[in-house]
Amino acid sequence: MAERREYKDKNDENSLTTVVRYEEMLENEKQYFFDVDQFEDIIDHYVNNGELKEANSAVHFAISQHPFSTELVLKKAQILADTRKPHKALKAIAQVESIEPGNPDIFLLKGNIYSQLREHKKAINCYRTALERADDKAEIWMYIAFEYQNLGNNVKALDYFKKTVLEDPDNELALYEIAFCYELNDSLEDSIGYYTEFLETYPFSHAAWYNLGISYSKLKKYSEAIDAYEFAIAIDENFASAYFNKANALANLNRYQEAIDLYEETFKYEEPDAITFYYIGECYENAEQYEDAIIHYTKATKADPEMADAWLSIAMVMELANRAIEGLKFLEKAIDLEPENSEYWHIYGNYLQKLQYNYEAEHAYHEAISLDPQNKHIWLDYSEFYFNKGSTERAIELMLEGMGNIWSNAELEYRIAAYYLDNKERNKACAHLVNGLELDYPKHKNLLSFYPQAGELETVTDLIALYRD
Repeated sequence: MAERREYKDKNDENSLTTVVRYEEMLENEKQYFFDVDQFEDIIDHYVNNGELKEANSAVHFAISQHPFSTELVLKKAQILADTRKPHKALKAIAQVESIEPGNPDIFLLKGNIYSQLREHKKAINCYRTALERADDKAEIWMYIAFEYQNLGNNVKALDYFKKTVLEDPDNELALYEIAFCYELNDSLEDSIGYYTEFLETYPFSHAAWYNLGISYSKLKKYSEAIDAYEFAIAIDENFASAYFNKANALANLNRYQEAIDLYEETFKYEEPDAITFYYIGECYENAEQYEDAIIHYTKATKADPEMADAWLSIAMVMELANRAIEGLKFLEKAIDLEPENSEYWHIYGNYLQKLQYNYEAEHAYHEAISLDPQNKHIWLDYSEFYFNKGSTERAIELMLEGMGNIWSNAELEYRIAAYYLDNKERNKACAHLVNGLELDYPKHKNLLSFYPQAGELETVTDLIALYRD
């Protein structure tokens, strides 16, 4: 995220003076005259500050003084569009179009309104018409690119974002969108080629180096990504997002302390936030520094009390630190925040099972499977819960239910084979073993690791040998 720069010039000061004079007029209930340019400044001031009600009042007063000003009618149309009144906006534009059919601003605004109406092809046609009349084509090409994105045509969108950058190489938004299009098109190698070539001409583009880093990261080429982020930082030392992404790359290379240092570096350039505290906690967790991990996950929850993953992570680290009972309340807090999250209920079931809170664990597994009956891992763990309690028949029932929801899954076939073997139902076990071998031969190791006794049964080893070739 680039540093924000604020500046003032005489035009800003003049505009502010005009706004003050206008508001003074309203306060004193007087009538002052303003020319069209001044009214445009007043209206823009309110629009830019999100004061659309005041902008609407100003445009109506402006038109009462200048009823034939096409500029002010276009301002009115813009405000109507901004206040979600697109059809009224189009009617206002039609008035101007009949007077100034060659005005490119008309077609830019119409394109914006059609986009709002999700009539993206009409929006593109309007922008194309504006292109024929406009001097600044880069911005319009970018609008067209966004419409193609809305249509799901990322190949066309990419072409127009590239046109934008060709004309305006400093357009950071277009440079970011190019990377996004390449990713959606599953063409990350091409993305690297594009940015590498771009940087040969514009080597000081921090945005290009940054997006090159993202492309390398997506391909898990973390060392190359780090190099790219370092160039971005060298060009703009206040580029917090580059520090953050470089830290991510370092973490992926298991260089946890370096990653932590860089995450903390971002706090010099932007306010500390929950996600950064969370990633610092994750680094400490992976480095097995559990107390520091808990501290930073806790900081994440203070920065964003609704961040369920952070509450969950506190519980998981407490379990690793042999404080599982203490961690239980944090896991329950995560579930309170996201009660429809099947993964949380699944983790909760496993957590409770380890604590031997069997009644509560059964309820958690039941909730998890109700929310996500297509999740094989929940069926495997839920059935294993009963198997470990000696309820093999109940484990078999659950596996059969799971297989009714998930067809032709080798892992489920091997697991139920284990349960049938344990239940002395060898014929049924062999039938499911054959199903598993036909679906995915290498995963027969799952059976042997889960139920080692299977490897001692000649019937089982003969079947495995039969399917080996």
